[in-house]
Amino acid sequence: MAERIVSPGVFTREKDLSFLPQGIGEIGAALIGPTESGPAFVPTVISSFGEFEQIFGKESQNFYVPFTAKQYLRNSGAVTIVRVLGLGGYANDTISLGISGSNGHFVAATLKPSRGAANPDTLDLTTSGSILLTNGATKSSFTLAINGTSYALSFNSSSANYIGKVFSEDAQDANNDVYVYSNFLKTQNLMGTSDSVTVATGSDENFSFDYKVATTPSITSQLVNSTRTSLFKVNTLAHGTTESSKYRIGISDVKRPADVPGSDYGSFSLQVIVNNPGQNDDGTILENFQNLNFDEDSTNYLPRVIGDRYVTIDSNGKLTYNGDYPNQSKYIYISDYSALTGISKDLVPMGFAAVLKPHVASVASLAGSGSMTFPTASFKGITSNGGQLNSRGTFDRNAYYGFDFGNSDNTEYLGPTPTGAQSGNNVTMSLENAFGNDDASVFGTTHASGSQKITLDVSAFQQRKFLVPFQGGFDGDNPARTFSTGTNISATNSQGFDLNDANASGSVAYRRAINAISNPDEFDINLLALPGVIHSLHPSVTNHAIDKVEDRADAFFIMDGSPYGASIQNAINNVTAVDSNYVGTYYPWVKILDSVKGRPTWVPPSVVMPGVTQTMTQ
Repeated sequence: MAERIVSPGVFTREKDLSFLPQGIGEIGAALIGPTESGPAFVPTVISSFGEFEQIFGKESQNFYVPFTAKQYLRNSGAVTIVRVLGLGGYANDTISLGISGSNGHFVAATLKPSRGAANPDTLDLTTSGSILLTNGATKSSFTLAINGTSYALSFNSSSANYIGKVFSEDAQDANNDVYVYSNFLKTQNLMGTSDSVTVATGSDENFSFDYKVATTPSITSQLVNSTRTSLFKVNTLAHGTTESSKYRIGISDVKRPADVPGSDYGSFSLQVIVNNPGQNDDGTILENFQNLNFDEDSTNYLPRVIGDRYVTIDSNGKLTYNGDYPNQSKYIYISDYSALTGISKDLVPMGFAAVLKPHVASVASLAGSGSMTFPTASFKGITSNGGQLNSRGTFDRNAYYGFDFGNSDNTEYLGPTPTGAQSGNNVTMSLENAFGNDDASVFGTTHASGSQKITLDVSAFQQRKFLVPFQGGFDGDNPARTFSTGTNISATNSQGFDLNDANASGSVAYRRAINAISNPDEFDINLLALPGVIHSLHPSVTNHAIDKVEDRADAFFIMDGSPYGASIQNAINNVTAVDSNYVGTYYPWVKILDSVKGRPTWVPPSVVMPGVTQTMTQ
């Protein structure tokens, strides 16, 4: 490629555009760093801050990229976001608290080390004598000692000592050693006030793996020859812990082949539904894909209509686009559908496989109670005349069967699943095990009454609808870690990432994200910013970014040189050794308004300078 001198020290390099992939859009900045949600390490072009919030979440005191994107998009039409997520995960202990009585022996809550612990990743809760429960402990009153500190607790939710009031359910609680990781409120309410409370500590629960998408259990068919066929799974396009509780999948309008004119296959619809926290309704439908089928030659073939594309990235930042069908959904993709090849044309979705337990910690050692079990996941419509009931307990033709999102115990399943997680006592869900409703006569002569099960022969297609949960979404790091920003940024922590040296997990993650946009023939950018990554503290990351923009020779790196409060001379000294035509650093830090918190906040220069620089170059 030809290179020519524009002015002393400034060069332009001719780029061969003959092999550019389709879809190159407006040139803009690339912003790299953590966000609340979104796909990890996948360069994503955003054209408005509303679109940014929809995909990557709102402004947060923990992260700088949202502030930067908001500032930048005021003056520019597009920006590329590369979200950084955790690599390697974590492992720590679990305290299991159980209640034993005439109704059974169940785990009532679990505790894990919070941000208030000396080290949430290594705090050992199993040390002999560190966990003590007073004699005579009952559901209404018990005392738990943790590492020498005693807590008066109760499983009576109206008590001031209720466990969810004494301990936060937020991993970021800095006031105690532990937080409530799982809280099975419905099970607690079923137990008697005098039932005994017992305690056990489990060995490390292993979450030592990278970030993950959330995935449904296998969607299964009706029973044929005593077997249900696993048909497919649904996965979120975004990664992270919150994805499991953010959405649910609805399957509805399930029809037999005989009821689908001109087709040998049955059909169904699939909805992507956003959960409404604190509400017992069926959520809000974001997308509805209708008349789907399992005919590979049909335009309504399930993977073709929704898409099965997903992106993986290796340690060098190489992106691999997997799957055969482009994503038509903004939120999900289809996987595990190999069984659909040559499938019996009579098979349709009628349920899903058992969900996994949220824990693997042993609770068999709970003193004097025998083996403890975790509360099992429950489903709607399993009682006579219990089908399609709304939160008021009355018939509602729009209500779904399936996973009961109104059951508070069920919501404890909507999270990461540790290595080795099993289904335990959970069972598969099938419409064929659920009852209809006498009021379903509104659907016509053919319907399942309150004493009949929902079979394909004895039900209306409007009754064949069920909800499926997501599980397994994971941030790749401990939720109790500290998110250091502002004056608290250090070599070992910027926004929750350890950037101390080239081998630190955060540095590896950031270099992977930088590598992802390093190819100028694939990603057309003119600016790069890593807001919150400070050259004087995190040189292994910033130097890598410098190398990549110099290799590209078409982008300018706006680098944060110094931490908050550095003097002018220190700021100069921190970047004296940097010698590059493709890097700029600015001073000092800037105060902007956090619109979510409604208060001013200090941010590094790279938060505001990309927008200013872009305006000057337009």
